[in-house]
Amino acid sequence: WGEYLLDHIRINPGTFYLPDPIPVEDVARWREHGLNFFTVAATRSCNPLHNDTCELDPAKPGLMNQTMALIERLRPTIMELRKRGWMNMSSVYGFDESPPEATVGLRAVFGALKQAFPDLPTMTTSHTTLTQDYQLLRDANIDLPIVWWGKMDKANITHCESEGMRVTSYFADSPWQPEVNFRMDNSLLDGRLVLWQAFQYNVSGWMYFMADDFSDCCEAFPWPADKITGSCKFK
Repeated sequence: WGEYLLDHIRINPGTFYLPDPIPVEDVARWREHGLNFFTVAATRSCNPLHNDTCELDPAKPGLMNQTMALIERLRPTIMELRKRGWMNMSSVYGFDESPPEATVGLRAVFGALKQAFPDLPTMTTSHTTLTQDYQLLRDANIDLPIVWWGKMDKANITHCESEGMRVTSYFADSPWQPEVNFRMDNSLLDGRLVLWQAFQYNVSGWMYFMADDFSDCCEAFPWPADKITGSCKFK
């Protein structure tokens, strides 16, 4: 399926949510078909909204012990990626849409990863990215912020990009119509308009979803009935 995505749709296969390092043979195979970006592995998300809570105080052992274990699992893969010259396409992901109070843990985890692997960019959708503040993001050890589309600020994005920080954006269940989205109840034309809008905002990339069913979120996050139709739960 990875080869099909690259050959026919020109998007990178794979997932952010890898508890263990990506097989290098997958990267090698996909490289022959045009792969230009991939995630090596993921840390814990540390997001109570996703039922994934973890010890956020780096002075306590829980979170950092997990991080040190991940670093050791990553070492053989990173050595092989370096040997093949593929580190410039790599990233490590973590703190999936985590709230601002998780920033202290994020800073410690990403700092440990950067100390171990200075050439491995850190990437996150943490709500810390919503500030789009270059210095704050750097202080949090975030190399590749993925900013939710509804909070994009062109001036801040342009500043981050001018400083060499690659910024990516994404949709989730929102924004709602009439704004563009990839949901099944939106026009197919939206898929083209989205990338033109991203281009206008000077972002370096776009995070895309697989086919997703958001129905399990409806109770916690009610959908605005005046903005959606019957197929709204799917992307």
